[in-house]
Amino acid sequence: FDDGPGPQTPQLLDTLKAKGVRATFFTIGPHVRSYPHVVARAVQEGHVVGNHTWNHPVLSKLAPQQVANELTSTNNVAAGAPSPILVRPPYGAKNPSVMSVIGQHGMVAVIWDVDTEDWKNRNSSISTQRALAGVKRGSIILMHDIHPTSVNAVPCILNTLKQQGYRFVTVQTLL
Repeated sequence: FDDGPGPQTPQLLDTLKAKGVRATFFTIGPHVRSYPHVVARAVQEGHVVGNHTWNHPVLSKLAPQQVANELTSTNNVAAGAPSPILVRPPYGAKNPSVMSVIGQHGMVAVIWDVDTEDWKNRNSSISTQRALAGVKRGSIILMHDIHPTSVNAVPCILNTLKQQGYRFVTVQTLL
Protein backbone atom coordinates (compact mmCIF):
# COMPACT_ATOMS: atom_id res chain seq x y z
CA PHE A 1 0.00 0.00 0.00
CA ASP A 2 1.43 3.36 -1.05
CA ASP A 3 1.03 7.00 -0.06
CA GLY A 4 -0.16 6.60 3.51
CA PRO A 5 -0.77 6.42 6.25
CA GLY A 6 -4.05 8.25 6.09
CA PRO A 7 -7.48 8.39 7.69
CA GLN A 8 -8.48 5.07 6.05
CA THR A 9 -5.41 3.15 7.18
CA PRO A 10 -6.83 2.09 10.59
CA GLN A 11 -9.84 0.52 8.82
CA LEU A 12 -7.45 -1.31 6.51
CA LEU A 13 -5.41 -2.51 9.48
CA ASP A 14 -8.63 -3.82 11.08
CA THR A 15 -9.41 -5.77 7.90
CA LEU A 16 -5.90 -7.18 7.61
CA LYS A 17 -5.94 -8.21 11.27
CA ALA A 18 -9.31 -9.92 10.93
CA LYS A 19 -8.07 -11.83 7.87
CA GLY A 20 -4.69 -12.72 9.40
CA VAL A 21 -2.84 -10.95 6.60
CA ARG A 22 0.41 -8.99 6.79
CA ALA A 23 1.09 -6.24 4.26
CA THR A 24 3.75 -3.74 3.29
CA PHE A 25 3.11 -0.02 3.59
CA PHE A 26 5.24 2.42 1.61
CA THR A 27 4.82 5.63 3.54
CA ILE A 28 5.27 9.31 2.77
CA GLY A 29 7.15 11.36 5.38
CA PRO A 30 4.55 14.06 6.18
CA HIS A 31 1.86 11.37 6.50
CA VAL A 32 4.05 9.42 8.92
CA ARG A 33 4.47 12.61 10.92
CA SER A 34 0.67 13.14 10.94
CA TYR A 35 -0.20 9.54 11.85
CA PRO A 36 2.68 8.16 13.94
CA HIS A 37 0.29 6.03 16.01
CA VAL A 38 -0.96 4.30 12.83
CA VAL A 39 2.60 3.49 11.75
CA ALA A 40 3.38 2.16 15.23
CA ARG A 41 0.24 0.01 15.13
CA ALA A 42 1.15 -1.38 11.70
CA VAL A 43 4.58 -2.41 12.96
CA GLN A 44 3.15 -3.85 16.18
CA GLU A 45 0.73 -5.98 14.14
CA GLY A 46 3.51 -7.44 11.99
CA HIS A 47 3.32 -5.29 8.87
CA VAL A 48 6.39 -3.92 7.13
CA VAL A 49 6.81 -0.17 6.76
CA GLY A 50 8.77 1.02 3.75
CA ASN A 51 9.80 4.40 2.41
CA HIS A 52 7.88 6.18 -0.37
CA THR A 53 9.88 9.43 -0.07
CA TRP A 54 9.07 12.73 1.57
CA ASN A 55 7.37 14.67 -1.25
CA HIS A 56 6.49 11.89 -3.73
CA PRO A 57 8.66 13.33 -6.54
CA VAL A 58 9.79 11.66 -9.75
CA LEU A 59 13.14 10.53 -8.38
CA SER A 60 14.67 10.02 -11.82
CA LYS A 61 14.41 13.79 -12.36
CA LEU A 62 16.31 14.66 -9.18
CA ALA A 63 19.99 15.06 -8.43
CA PRO A 64 21.49 12.29 -6.26
CA GLN A 65 21.60 14.51 -3.15
CA GLN A 66 17.91 15.35 -3.58
CA VAL A 67 17.08 11.63 -3.83
CA ALA A 68 19.09 11.02 -0.68
CA ASN A 69 17.23 13.81 1.12
CA GLU A 70 13.87 12.34 0.11
CA LEU A 71 14.84 8.98 1.57
CA THR A 72 16.55 10.14 4.76
CA SER A 73 13.84 12.67 5.61
CA THR A 74 11.21 9.94 5.59
CA ASN A 75 13.40 7.40 7.38
CA ASN A 76 14.04 9.95 10.13
CA VAL A 77 10.32 10.21 11.03
CA ALA A 78 9.55 6.48 10.92
CA ALA A 79 7.88 6.59 14.33
CA GLY A 80 7.70 3.27 16.13
CA ALA A 81 9.24 1.50 13.16
CA PRO A 82 12.69 0.27 12.36
CA SER A 83 14.41 2.39 9.72
CA PRO A 84 12.89 1.23 6.42
CA ILE A 85 15.04 -0.88 4.12
CA LEU A 86 12.45 -1.09 1.35
CA VAL A 87 11.72 1.89 -0.86
CA ARG A 88 9.10 2.31 -3.53
CA PRO A 89 10.15 4.99 -6.00
CA PRO A 90 7.08 7.11 -6.71
CA TYR A 91 5.59 6.28 -10.11
CA GLY A 92 8.14 3.47 -10.37
CA ALA A 93 10.55 6.11 -11.72
CA LYS A 94 14.09 4.89 -11.33
CA ASN A 95 17.34 5.06 -13.23
CA PRO A 96 20.94 4.01 -12.46
CA SER A 97 21.54 7.16 -10.39
CA VAL A 98 18.42 6.60 -8.27
CA MET A 99 19.26 2.93 -7.81
CA SER A 100 22.79 3.87 -6.76
CA VAL A 101 21.54 6.27 -4.07
CA ILE A 102 19.03 3.69 -2.84
CA GLY A 103 21.81 1.11 -2.60
CA GLN A 104 24.17 3.54 -0.85
CA HIS A 105 21.50 3.92 1.85
CA GLY A 106 21.33 0.15 2.32
CA MET A 107 17.86 0.06 0.83
CA VAL A 108 16.15 -2.04 -1.84
CA ALA A 109 13.79 -0.65 -4.49
CA VAL A 110 10.48 -2.47 -4.84
CA ILE A 111 8.28 -2.23 -7.91
CA TRP A 112 4.89 -3.85 -8.46
CA ASP A 113 3.64 -6.14 -11.20
CA VAL A 114 -0.12 -5.64 -10.70
CA ASP A 115 -1.36 -2.05 -10.84
CA THR A 116 -4.98 -1.61 -9.80
CA GLU A 117 -4.81 2.07 -10.80
CA ASP A 118 -6.99 2.64 -7.76
CA TRP A 119 -5.69 6.22 -7.48
CA LYS A 120 -7.20 6.96 -10.88
CA ASN A 121 -10.42 4.97 -10.97
CA ARG A 122 -11.44 5.39 -7.29
CA ASN A 123 -13.87 2.52 -7.79
CA SER A 124 -13.74 -0.55 -5.54
CA SER A 125 -15.13 -2.92 -8.18
CA ILE A 126 -12.67 -1.83 -10.86
CA SER A 127 -9.74 -2.03 -8.45
CA THR A 128 -10.84 -5.50 -7.39
CA GLN A 129 -11.17 -6.68 -11.00
CA ARG A 130 -7.71 -5.36 -11.89
CA ALA A 131 -6.10 -6.95 -8.85
CA LEU A 132 -7.68 -10.33 -9.53
CA ALA A 133 -7.04 -10.29 -13.28
CA GLY A 134 -3.34 -9.54 -12.98
CA VAL A 135 -2.24 -11.61 -10.01
CA LYS A 136 0.01 -14.64 -10.26
CA ARG A 137 2.37 -16.44 -7.90
CA GLY A 138 4.82 -13.90 -6.46
CA SER A 139 2.81 -10.84 -7.50
CA ILE A 140 3.08 -7.49 -5.81
CA ILE A 141 -0.26 -5.69 -6.05
CA LEU A 142 -0.13 -1.89 -5.94
CA MET A 143 -2.88 -0.15 -4.00
CA HIS A 144 -3.16 3.04 -1.97
CA ASP A 145 -4.37 3.11 1.63
CA ILE A 146 -5.37 6.79 1.36
CA HIS A 147 -8.45 6.11 -0.78
CA PRO A 148 -11.65 4.74 0.84
CA THR A 149 -12.55 2.87 -2.35
CA SER A 150 -9.21 1.05 -2.25
CA VAL A 151 -9.59 0.07 1.39
CA ASN A 152 -13.14 -1.12 0.64
CA ALA A 153 -11.84 -3.35 -2.18
CA VAL A 154 -9.41 -5.23 0.05
CA PRO A 155 -11.81 -7.71 1.72
CA CYS A 156 -13.09 -9.01 -1.62
CA ILE A 157 -9.58 -9.23 -3.05
CA LEU A 158 -8.32 -11.13 -0.02
CA ASN A 159 -11.30 -13.49 0.13
CA THR A 160 -11.14 -14.32 -3.58
CA LEU A 161 -7.39 -14.86 -3.65
CA LYS A 162 -7.50 -16.99 -0.50
CA GLN A 163 -10.17 -19.16 -2.15
CA GLN A 164 -7.81 -19.55 -5.11
CA GLY A 165 -5.08 -20.79 -2.79
CA TYR A 166 -2.96 -17.67 -2.53
CA ARG A 167 -1.06 -16.79 0.61
CA PHE A 168 -0.24 -13.23 1.60
CA VAL A 169 3.17 -12.14 2.80
CA THR A 170 5.02 -8.88 3.20
CA VAL A 171 7.27 -7.78 0.36
CA GLN A 172 10.25 -8.36 2.63
CA THR A 173 9.23 -12.01 3.08
CA LEU A 174 8.54 -12.35 -0.64
CA LEU A 175 11.99 -11.07 -1.55
